[in-house]
Amino acid sequence: MGTTSDTEKAKALLRRYLAGQCTAQERAQVEAWYAGLEAEALLASRQEAASIRKVEKNLKDALAEERSSRRLRLLPVQAMLRVAAILVLAVTAALSYYKYKAADQRSPNPTEIIAHNGERKELYLKDGSVVYLNAGSRLVILPDFGQSSREVFLTGEAFFKVASDSLRPFIVKTHAVTTRVLGTSFNVQAYENESTASVAVAGGKVSVAKERQMDGNFFEEKLLPGRQLTFSKADQRYTVSDTDVAQLSAWRHGLAYFDNESVDAIARKLERKYDLRIRVTGDDKPECRYTFRISDEPIEKVLEILSRVAGITYTIQPDTILISTEACSNITPNGK
Repeated sequence: MGTTSDTEKAKALLRRYLAGQCTAQERAQVEAWYAGLEAEALLASRQEAASIRKVEKNLKDALAEERSSRRLRLLPVQAMLRVAAILVLAVTAALSYYKYKAADQRSPNPTEIIAHNGERKELYLKDGSVVYLNAGSRLVILPDFGQSSREVFLTGEAFFKVASDSLRPFIVKTHAVTTRVLGTSFNVQAYENESTASVAVAGGKVSVAKERQMDGNFFEEKLLPGRQLTFSKADQRYTVSDTDVAQLSAWRHGLAYFDNESVDAIARKLERKYDLRIRVTGDDKPECRYTFRISDEPIEKVLEILSRVAGITYTIQPDTILISTEACSNITPNGK
């Protein structure tokens, strides 16, 4: 993001431009930024889009008054609105991206978007599809996305709302399985440090395929809404079952559901959600599995819930949380 200094400089430049007081070099800079906007960005966050719309509305009102007292001849009003919106946002990285895309539309480099531990991202692809990226995840988009194909590579977890296109299937590849759709919504979970990968369908029809490495056999399964395919990385086999997709994908809204999960599995999810390091000691007892829900409460509260109902003990250190399962019980917590 740009600094406060970047923002103030951009505002000052915009004011001079509107007043007709820019130097030739400054005027060329503003108009170059505007020209660069003609190149479509591959994606934009909801926050950026909402900010642009808000700034445009405010500026439109201001320009309505400005036109009565000043002559604005350098650019059409709509162009001025777009320039002003971007300038007021003053996001240095975004401006660099726009200029780069405008200058080199044929770049062979893929685009990589990362949601680090402790954060989630909402992405808008240029085909109209929306991707919600969970913490600890990475999405790679090929440079020809939306042209001859719609193909992405996912590590981690994401929920996809795919824009319908009967001529260009939307393909999500992971290290475990490949998902192919024409237009639907579904959740894919494929973290590298988890023993399984899964695809759950919220709407439409999804095809999930994989060539098994152990025997070379190929499988392809068609999934309908409310169905989930779970693929085991160890034996390269899969199962299909009913699932509550709304609950499974509730992480988009800051919720986390744990469904009959071990303390080790819970710890891995908490690490991603809260961006911290957790070390579990003690045996992973089969009887110690828990089903509960949390939202965005502090990690201390979550640990207290587990301590009270599951019998774990924990220690919070400066850079690590230690959890002991030695005294765990098989009581199922009902955390809200």
